[in-house]
Amino acid sequence: MDPNKKKTIEYASFAIGVIIILGSYILALKTEGSMAPITTSFLILGVFVSFITYALLEYYDYARVKKAEETFPRFLRDYAEAINSGMNFSQAFDLVLKNDYGALNEYLKRAKNRMSLNIPFPRVIQLLQQELKKSNMIKNALGIIINSYYSGGDVAMTMMDLSETVLNLKEIYEEKKSILHQQVIIMYAIFFIFLLIILVLYYVFRPIATMEGGEIGMEGMAISLQATNYCDKSLYPQIYPICTIGYIFGYSMTDNLTYFKILLFFTAIVQAISIGLIVGVIYDNDIKAGFKHSAILLTVTLLIFALAL
Repeated sequence: MDPNKKKTIEYASFAIGVIIILGSYILALKTEGSMAPITTSFLILGVFVSFITYALLEYYDYARVKKAEETFPRFLRDYAEAINSGMNFSQAFDLVLKNDYGALNEYLKRAKNRMSLNIPFPRVIQLLQQELKKSNMIKNALGIIINSYYSGGDVAMTMMDLSETVLNLKEIYEEKKSILHQQVIIMYAIFFIFLLIILVLYYVFRPIATMEGGEIGMEGMAISLQATNYCDKSLYPQIYPICTIGYIFGYSMTDNLTYFKILLFFTAIVQAISIGLIVGVIYDNDIKAGFKHSAILLTVTLLIFALAL
């Protein structure tokens, strides 16, 4: 996808998503939570349009670069063989582009067009390096080719050696991913256990939080129990604006539990985003790969709070 077009979609989706979220919040305030199914649906839709659309676009871009990495070693080998057969750099490009390199094709075609305009070989490789800069492996390999060209080395031999090196690195990387797969499962398990703990805490302490008053005694001592409603606007005006977020899910401001539901909600949101990004770094060594996981966990969190609390 064209970078400018991608940015336009990201900005537009974020703006539309924010408008939808604000709309759901305003509707919830106006109706005081009486239209919770509608406001909750709009909240999930707004989050999906703003955050998750951005996450999916970034992950799509990331996945496309990863697919380009799969055929990059074969391209290096084919290009090196074409040069060794006596062709110049431009002729070699014409020959290798008859092969299919998947996601790498679009980048190679642009490189060939530049070369047909008599742009020098090192400059063509530099531009190709800029386009594929999101892949550290390809960026570093192309940098080595440029250095080899300027130092007067054998570019074809360099490409052939790089082809073998990149293949070996990819094998190591795939082996690493298979090992770290268990860590990803553990991270997901930690998140769902965290949500389970939230639900248990809520339902265990619910009777205590809804007590209107009373005393408990033990060995001559009496302790007064009085539940506090932190979402009472007259008592806690500073906290009340935060509590009004609960209207989206149909929470009542007269419920002593609303304040704690909101706290648990924000805690779960932070946990979902953080664990998703950590999974991306652990499994793919790239924080952008974690956007997909954050999007999944965030959606699950919103559904849990809409249905279970």
